[in-house]
Amino acid sequence: MFKKNSYRKRAINVVLLVILLLLLLRACSIGDKQQMTEGKNDSSMALSSQAGPDLVKESAPPAPPLAEKEESSSLDPETTEPPAGVTPQSPEPGQTQGPAARTEPAETKAHDGSGKSLPAVALAEMPKGTVATPATETPVVQQETVQANVSEELTETFTEPITGIKFVLVRGGCYPMGTDQEQVFEGPLHEVCVDDFYLSKYEVTQRQWLNLMGRTQSNFYFQGKSRPVEWVNWGEAQDFIRTLNRRSERTYRLPTEAEWEYAARSGGQDEKYAGTNDKEFLEDFAWYRVNSNGQTRFIGMKKPNRLGLHDMSGNVREWCSDWYAEDYYNISPRENPQGPDSGEYRVIRGGAWGLPKGLARTTYRDAAKPNQRRNDIGFRLALSAK
Repeated sequence: MFKKNSYRKRAINVVLLVILLLLLLRACSIGDKQQMTEGKNDSSMALSSQAGPDLVKESAPPAPPLAEKEESSSLDPETTEPPAGVTPQSPEPGQTQGPAARTEPAETKAHDGSGKSLPAVALAEMPKGTVATPATETPVVQQETVQANVSEELTETFTEPITGIKFVLVRGGCYPMGTDQEQVFEGPLHEVCVDDFYLSKYEVTQRQWLNLMGRTQSNFYFQGKSRPVEWVNWGEAQDFIRTLNRRSERTYRLPTEAEWEYAARSGGQDEKYAGTNDKEFLEDFAWYRVNSNGQTRFIGMKKPNRLGLHDMSGNVREWCSDWYAEDYYNISPRENPQGPDSGEYRVIRGGAWGLPKGLARTTYRDAAKPNQRRNDIGFRLALSAK
């Protein structure tokens, strides 16, 4: 009898111990699940708090950044809401590494989507909320040029009705193109004459691309309808132009290199940067490495040059129609030069959001292969006045 009671007590103790262990295991499992849930929430909060401007990534091809609040705003940048922390300036009335050696420093590098770093474009991660320097309105002055080909009947400005692109008349004339004071491929200094032509007041925007093409480029790196287009190669810029010309009564094109420099220098004036000769005032006229916050910015937020043209020394570089040759200035014709007959690279001009101020000068030449896309190359349109 005693042995039976002893066995029974032992059995009861074993059952109680098993129940206790099961309860402990269940309690631990519930605690682990709670910790995992809290960890996920903390991780999501951390990722959310780190979200900021869409910067260039060097290790992977670009994914479309988030769309901006200004997506539904009007075409004209004068009525576009600026990004947070940036004060727009009052509008005026009315490198990809090419074949030439580059000696300007590039501290950090952007990419071309292949996962490889490219040496010409530098990226600085600037603090968020960079505020553009307040500026007074710049008077638009039509430059008096030597031997100018002036037609008084020409309208000074017009708006292309399909896309809404605004054009400014550039009165033709002769000017000393290039420089002997900088890189060898920027010279020699030589006289060039161009006829009257129109040039778009701003770089072509993503909204204008959508209006014409009926679709956006999903691979625009910096998404925003008032931002300039980028990540379009020379051939895609030509597709845009051909589409416009089929629907228009005019024949639009890219500017020649000679036209681009002439217009950037306010009609061939002695301007180191588009709008100014003083590098201390460059921030008033251009988005570049120091003030861009590592991204393209809305068009028309900086002061124009004296012809009323915006962003010629910054934001994105711009395709020209010419083939590139480092020594072309030695053989360039005087009248309306069109560039070499053939080549491997196309000319790109102007400064950009990731470049230092030294490469924002109006005489600086660079080039890229026609099939190359970059997140700092866009374009603007030209139209012969004749």
